Parts: sequence; structure tokens; C-alpha cells
Amino acid sequence: MRFGAWQIFFQDAMTLQELIETLPPSRQLAVAIHFAELALPIWEEYAATPGNLMYIDTVVGMDHAVAPELLVQVNALAKKILKMADASPDAEQKAEVAVLHHAFIDPIVALQDDDWSIPESVRLVFYAHHNIVEHLRGEVASIFGEKTLYVATNQAIDALESSGRMTFAEIRKQLHPMTGGRAPQEGIN
Repeated sequence: MRFGAWQIFFQDAMTLQELIETLPPSRQLAVAIHFAELALPIWEEYAATPGNLMYIDTVVGMDHAVAPELLVQVNALAKKILKMADASPDAEQKAEVAVLHHAFIDPIVALQDDDWSIPESVRLVFYAHHNIVEHLRGEVASIFGEKTLYVATNQAIDALESSGRMTFAEIRKQLHPMTGGRAPQEGIN
């Protein structure tokens, strides 16, 4: 599913996508993890209500539940991998990534099939973490040709802004030190 991407313009007229993609891979991962963690409370608050992480697969009529700790596990593993010399998973971590990837499969299908209906900001946070896992699996680009870490970052930022948790000014302040001091300018498209 493709979300309506917004763009922050930077001093040198770069969009968020262009800026993220100019960063080294380890820095791209660090930025994606940072914003995914900032957005995590959106998921946690939603997950705290009983039944919110439950859905029924309409094809087979089975009840399913998404593990509330799934996104926390993604962040923890991604941070461990980020500490590796080349920010790539080792054999043991690849097995952990595979387990996390598998945990996303059914809920992603449920979202796409409208079997699981969740608020847009929660959906964005969920997909941001999914895209981090996809990157860790070696999927560097989405089906639309966008880098998975840019998509993850954009989804987390979109969730933060649309939920009212952060303003664009606050997001720009967070991005500034993480992107080599390139300061965002005013304007969102």
C-alpha cells in the first residue's frame, strides 16, 4: 500500500526522500529507527485496548492476534544490527529477522483485505516497522521503487505529524543533526 508522502524541503531544495537517500546506509537505518521509535507510543496506546490487535481472516474465518510487542522487537533487533560494523545482520540476526518478517505476513494481508481495520496513524507506524524489517531482509526498494528505509522514515514521520504528536518544526529539529546538519526549510508538499 502506498501512502500519501509529504515532503520536507531542505536548504539545497532536497526532498526528504532525496535527503535520506544521500545518507550512508547505516545512517539511513539510524534515521528510520529513530522516527519509528518516536512513533511507537501511537502503536502502544492502541495496543493497550483489548481487542484492538485482533482480527478475523474472512477467507478461513479464523481469529488472529498481532503480538503487541512485535514493533518493540523490530526496534530492538534493528538497533543491534545498527551496531554491527556494516549495519548488516549476521547469521543469527538473519534468523531473527526471518521470524519478525513471518510475524508481519498475516497482519499485512489482513490490512490489505480490510479484515483488520486500524486508525491511519497506527497503520503508518505498523508499516514503518514492517519496512525496516524488509530492509533488514535485504529488500532495499519497495514495489514502487522507493528505498524501504525512506518509506519507513516517511511513514513514521507522517504518523507523528498526523497524530499531533510532533509538528513539522519539531520533526525538522529531529532531522537536522541526523542528516549532517542540513536544515529543513519551511514548506511541506
